[in-house]
Amino acid sequence: MRRKYPHVGVSTLCGLFGKTRNAFYDHQRRPTAQALLDGLVLALVAAIRQDLPHLGTRKLYFLLLPQLGEHAPRVGRDYLFALLASHGLLLRRRKRRVVTTHTCLPLFWRPNLIEHLVVSRAEQVWVSDITMCACSAAGAT
Repeated sequence: MRRKYPHVGVSTLCGLFGKTRNAFYDHQRRPTAQALLDGLVLALVAAIRQDLPHLGTRKLYFLLLPQLGEHAPRVGRDYLFALLASHGLLLRRRKRRVVTTHTCLPLFWRPNLIEHLVVSRAEQVWVSDITMCACSAAGAT
């Protein structure tokens, strides 16, 4: 509106829309101030992530609080998450897989020692099941 009507004052134009002059100038300054704050936060994040590349956003937030100083009330945890997400800097969560079976291929197959034995009485042959193989017990996977 200001460009279309350069001869009309700012207060008159703002009055038409029910706004104050201060709101008009604040609206002009806000994107610049927000861009500066975003750039500052992203620069600090890049510096920290250079040393600790796998540091999560929550811990990163607590490391940034002392460095931001007076800007800290404007930078909250959710703001930091949104900023990092918009720039593609969020880390993917690592899915942990629980290993429930340890198979040792060399030790997996065992010969049948009683294949040709003829069982003639009770308790002549005992059978057992070993659920953990020797290589997983020794620490090799």
